[in-house]
Formats: sequence, C-alpha cells, structure tokens
Amino acid sequence: MLPPLAIHPQRPRDSAPPMFHALARCSPLTPPASSRSGWLHWFVMMLLVLMSMGVQAQAEAAVPIRLDDQTKRVDAWEQFSVLVDSGQALSLKQAIELRDQFTPAGAPRANLGKKNGAVWLRTTVEVPANSAVEWWFTIDYPSLDEVDLHIVSDGKVIKSATMGDYATFEQRPAATRLLAAPLTLEPGKTYELMLRVHTTSTLVLPISIMQTDALIAYESKVEMLQGMAFGIALCFALAMGLRAVYMRDPIYAWFALANTAGALFFFAYHGMAAQHLWPEHAWLTRNSTPALLLMMVAFGAFFTVRALNIHITDPKTHIALRIGGIMVLATIGLFMVGAINYQAALRVGALVAPLMTVLTFPAAIRLARRGERVAFWMFAGWGCYITGIIISTGLQGGQLPANVWTDHALQIGGLCDMVTWLMVLSVRAEEAGDKARVAQREHDRLVMISQTDPLTGLLNRRGLQRALQPAIDASDATHLTAVYLIDLDGFKAVNDTHGHEAGDELLVQVGQRLRAAVRETDLVARLGGDEFVIAAPKLAGQAQVDQIGAKLLACCATPFQLTHVTATVGMTAGYATAPVQGTDAAALLKQADAAMYLGKQSGKSRIQRSLAATV
Repeated sequence: MLPPLAIHPQRPRDSAPPMFHALARCSPLTPPASSRSGWLHWFVMMLLVLMSMGVQAQAEAAVPIRLDDQTKRVDAWEQFSVLVDSGQALSLKQAIELRDQFTPAGAPRANLGKKNGAVWLRTTVEVPANSAVEWWFTIDYPSLDEVDLHIVSDGKVIKSATMGDYATFEQRPAATRLLAAPLTLEPGKTYELMLRVHTTSTLVLPISIMQTDALIAYESKVEMLQGMAFGIALCFALAMGLRAVYMRDPIYAWFALANTAGALFFFAYHGMAAQHLWPEHAWLTRNSTPALLLMMVAFGAFFTVRALNIHITDPKTHIALRIGGIMVLATIGLFMVGAINYQAALRVGALVAPLMTVLTFPAAIRLARRGERVAFWMFAGWGCYITGIIISTGLQGGQLPANVWTDHALQIGGLCDMVTWLMVLSVRAEEAGDKARVAQREHDRLVMISQTDPLTGLLNRRGLQRALQPAIDASDATHLTAVYLIDLDGFKAVNDTHGHEAGDELLVQVGQRLRAAVRETDLVARLGGDEFVIAAPKLAGQAQVDQIGAKLLACCATPFQLTHVTATVGMTAGYATAPVQGTDAAALLKQADAAMYLGKQSGKSRIQRSLAATV
C-alpha cells in the first residue's frame, strides 16, 4: 500500500502518542525480551502500537483537501468529520443542513467500529485553478454494504455515486476491486464530499483520493499479490486433493478443503471474488465471506483431529469435535438458505471455533511432552493464526486502526498456519514412511527366516524352490544352468561318534566351504540332514559345468577342524543341466538325486552326471 501523504501539519506517523508511552512505562509486562515473559511483553507492545497508529484525535476542524497535480494520492480519512444517523432518517439535504453538527471521528484510523444505523461523513475538497487531472474517490474495504457518495457545490448536488456489495460488480461506478467512483471536479472550485455509509459489518473506512494512474498502479499491485496467494493456495489444495485420492487418507482431503475455503475467503474479503468469480451475483458478494470462514473452521478442525491422531487416542474428544464441525456446517446451510442472518452465523463461528481449538489442546500437549514434532508445528500454526485472529478481532471491533497490517493480519496468520500444516503433513508422511520401512524390514526378515536354513544360513527347501525356477527359465543353449545335489560320505559316523553338536558344526563348515567355492550368483541350499544343493546359472558349456563340479568335490578334500575333534568326510554329487535335460526345477532335482545315488553305487566321492535323456 502506498504511504499516505500528510496534507497538513500533524504528529509524524512513526511516533506513538503520549498515551502509548505512558502505557509502556506503567505496564507490568516490562521484563527484558530474554526473560520467559519477554514474548508476551512484545506481543502486548505490538498491539499497543497498532492501537496507537492513527488514534489521532481530530480536535481541530479538518482543513480542506487540496488536490494539486503533484499529489498522486491523498489519505483522506483524517479530513472527514462524522455524524451518526442511528435511525437512518436523515436525507442528503438534511445532512447538508446539519454540517455544523459533524464532529471529528475520535476513533482509530479509518475505523468507526460497529454502528447501528447509518453514518454520514463530510469533508471539503479544493481543486487548484491549473489542475488538469482526473481524481477517484476510493475506499479500500470492499465488504461495506451501501456507500453513497455525493459531490456538493454551493449547496447543490452535482453528482452522486452508489457503491457497496449490495450491487453487482457491473452496477458499480468503477470496475475495480475496491469501492471507487470518479470525481467530477472543475479546476478552481471548492466542493463538499458527503458520504453516507450503512453496513452490517464493521465501518472500516480507509478513504483515499487518487489520480487515475495511481489507482491503476495500486490496483495492479494488490491484484497481483492476491492473485498469486490465491493461485498458490489452490495449487496446494489440488495437490493435497490428489494425494488424498491416491493415499486414501482423509487428512489430505481435510487439508485441501480447509485450504480451498481459506483461499476463497480471503479472495472474497479483499474484493477479488466479486470482480473475477461472481461479478453478477451480489448475494454471493455479501454472504460468501462468513460462509467460507465457517467452512475453514470446520474443515480445519477435522484436519487437526487427524493430524493429532485424536480419532485414535481420544474418542470422546473426537466425537465432540465432530459434533462441533457438524454444527458449523449446519450453520452454513441455515445461513445460505436465509434461516439465520449474518450476525447469527458469525456468533456461532465465534463460539464454536475457539471451543474446538481448546478441545484439541490436550492432545497437542500430550504429543509435545513426548517430543513429537507434529505438536511443535501445530502450536506454531496456532500461535500465528490466533495472533491474526486477535488483531482482526480488534479491527472488526473498532479498537485497532485500519492499515495494511491489521487488514491483512488474519490472512498472514492463516498463511503461516497453512505452512505449518504442510510441515505437519510432511512429518506425518515421514512417520508413515518410517513405519512402512520398518514393516518392510520385518517382512523381509520373516521371509528370510521362512526361506533360510537356521543352522547353516543357506537357503532351505522353500527358498530353493522360489529361486531355482527363475534361474532355470533364464537358461538357453549358450547359458546353461547346472543343478548339483550333494550328499556327504561318512557324516553319520561323525554324528554317531562325536555327537549331534559336532555333526551340526561339521554341516556349518561344509556350507561355508560350498559358499566360498561358487560364485555370488550361484544358489547354495541345504535340503535337510547332510544333503546340499548348488544351482549354477549362466554357464557357457559342459567344461564350466565340470569345473564347478571339481570345485565342489574339493570342498571335502581336507579335514574339518571342529571344536573338540578333527573330522573327515567325503562328498558324492549328482547333477543335471537345463535346458539340456529339462526346464522344470522339480524334475531336474530328481534327476540330480538319481545321479547322486548312482555315484554312491559307483564308489562315492565323485561327481556324477545324470543319465536322463536330453530334451
């Protein structure tokens, strides 16, 4: 927002009135910022500064506004005096006749708060004789219901314009987001500006008079920033909506709905929706903001339930929050069909929204005590949003001046809250990923246990069956797969003589030697007892098959050093090859087993090829 131009001597805008300094000196919240209460001290000081900005008592009669060509924009609020028309009985003629009864506003800058009835405002405008520019009257608060502007010269009305959200966008005197009307002013004359305002909302009146190029520049800047904020919010909402469908997790859906409602609320609050979304529907312009605000509250509560896992950890609070959310949504429905009025809808929101936040606090505190990051981000978001609510409430209640910070405090707080929600979702996604990885590791561990021989760590029969067939399927005439079935010679004597512990130790060492004798890609399994299977895929030919067989036979060539004894055993193996002798894993194992028994019968300690016919 462009800074207001001083048009008569006054206190500098960056200095607080004496009242503020007195409050600061006598405030009990004066410990340094390093103390625990420092943050509260500065928060209160900030509110006091906001309250002091523009609380300039208009003790003296306002001087006329001089519209010279060098002044692009005039902040005209302080030059207006006020007359309250509680009964809405005054006509324009009567208001002109009562000009002497208009008094200084005596209120925070550009904020008269809530008033029953209508309010008349009056000022005078001087146009230099050499002026040749076009001027626009503007109020940068689009939520006002009815604003009637009258230009008076010598007691006669020379032009009138009606603004406000009771009219459609096409009916407005200017196609602008803010309330604006052209001023038809002749050079060298003095005019009265008579303004009648009636609204169900707060009388926030940031009045300015601008030249055309200044108005265009200001509107372009605001529309760009609000359009960017709206677009970013909708992108977030779309992304979370798609994620909700993909993940089937309601937390993303509630985020998307709350974010969409919030984006539309601020788009409507700042007059953008009436200009771009529903220019022909004055009813939506008047009533969309409270409905959207209530939607944001309800959907936000449902999001919080999921974010803090209240639906799991605290079923009673979950039921209470669901009831509160349903009440808010029901209020929206009643308001939209006209069963309750604007003020009643806001009262429900003002009652239910804080209650729903209070109900979620215990769950957040429990998570914070456990050191969970979700609680930190939720508290950070609440802090920003509550600060925005407090400042916005002060503005709507007439306690704070209207300026760029107070008017956008709720939007800034809501934006910060949404950012923290994104962090909450990131934490939840990270936690879900951690759980998935733990579950996968546990699954892999169980699979390994189910497919691994507990004694030797080699594949067991199940593991071999799962891995062998794919290896055989990948074989062809130039890439053979040899399946060797091994039975130890003399193992029973070792087991009977030295005991099962020695036998087990021997089996472990045999498995280690077999594993070391083959390639990393070869399969080594123990079927049970003293039977082992080696599957060697991607062999170039029979010579490589025989070479691996020789390595296996050599594994028992030297004695085994056991804990209490040295043992000697032999090895007899039979083998079959794929695809030469078949491509079925079970059939090849049977052929290798038959070849092993043939080797036993032929003298043991040898490698015997299967005699089965080739395919």
